[in-house]
Amino acid sequence: MTSQVLAGDIGGTNARLAIVAVSGPAEARIVHEARYPSSTAPGLAPLVLRYLAEAGARPDVACFGIACPVIDGDCEAPNLPWKVNVGALGREIGIRRTTIINDFHAVGHGLHSLSDAEVETLQEGVAGDHGPVALIGAGTGLGQGYLLWDGTGYVVHPSEGGHADFSPTSALERDLLAFLAKEFGRVSSERILSGAGITHIYRFLKSASSSPVTSHSMVPRWSRPAP
Repeated sequence: MTSQVLAGDIGGTNARLAIVAVSGPAEARIVHEARYPSSTAPGLAPLVLRYLAEAGARPDVACFGIACPVIDGDCEAPNLPWKVNVGALGREIGIRRTTIINDFHAVGHGLHSLSDAEVETLQEGVAGDHGPVALIGAGTGLGQGYLLWDGTGYVVHPSEGGHADFSPTSALERDLLAFLAKEFGRVSSERILSGAGITHIYRFLKSASSSPVTSHSMVPRWSRPAP
């Protein structure tokens, strides 16, 4: 039996919404999708209502992976312009069976659906049976999560590890920490290892360099094309 689900990937920059036909635990097909800037809307519900009108769909179930910790159905994200309450959201969009989860909680549940063609090996190795699985992704923020084997299957655990303190390991990184601490006070890993972090690193290198910092000079020497 196939059911239609409204799925959402809600990040600090973009909100991606889709109608997904689900016919089994590992069988899902996107029927219709769209992307909207998150910051342009007063809340998630107006975006969802706009999308449903454009898609001409009325699914019975909705689930949104949001870049924030979800506690008792409430989400207050550091990189989103609004708060989300699951009960209020369900009422506003007219879908009673509505759920919100952490975005990397959603990523963890989606791992089993990846095909070999959708996986890129960065470093060869031998995976241990039922070992822990780590998730990390740099976007507007620094998403993290992990999966642990409980004896019968993997259990997905969301994490806000990107907000842990940045720990410098060199003189240059200590200078970077001091530079950002003047502006932010506390400096998390997300301040550096995310989309916004690229700008922070550039500003630091520009302030610390006696010569102009260009996009070329910021590329590691080993990755530059041969002259």
